[in-house]
Amino acid sequence: YLGIYELTSTAVLEKPEYARLRKEGRTTWSIRVLERVSPARYICTAVQPVAVETIGQTRCVLAVAGEGPVSMVAELARWFDSVYGPAIRKVEGVRLVRRFDPVGEPTKFVALIDLDRASVCSSEAYLEQREYCGAERHFGRLNGLIAKLYEQAKA
Repeated sequence: YLGIYELTSTAVLEKPEYARLRKEGRTTWSIRVLERVSPARYICTAVQPVAVETIGQTRCVLAVAGEGPVSMVAELARWFDSVYGPAIRKVEGVRLVRRFDPVGEPTKFVALIDLDRASVCSSEAYLEQREYCGAERHFGRLNGLIAKLYEQAKA
C-alpha cells in the first residue's frame, strides 16, 4: 500500500484537525492492516515543486526510497537531479520525475516517478536510460532500498 498526500505545507500536520483525524479516523480495516505491516512514513518537501494540476494524472507510480550516510545521500540527490531525472524524463510514458527531501532526515532519499502505465518500466527506452545513467550502481548504495511500482486501484 502506498498513500501519497500532497500538502500545500507540512504545517498542516501540526493542526489539531489532523491530529484528531489520525487518532479518531482509524477504522477496523486500518487497524487490522497496520498490525500486519511495518509502515514507513516520510514527511517530505518537494525539491522541485510541480503545478498541482500535473499531480495524480497517471495510474502508476514508481517509488524509490532508502537511506545512507548524509554525504552519500547528498551525492545521490545531485546525481538524481542532474543526470537520472533529465534522462528518464525523455522516456515515452514518463510523466513526472520528482525528488523529495524528508524533513529533518538527511540520511533518507525519496523519489517518485509517475508513469502512464506499468509497462514503461520494462520498455527498452527506460532500461537503456537506466543503464546509461548507472542507476543500479547509484541506487544500490542505499540501505533498505525500496524500488516498487504501484498501480492506482480501479475506482
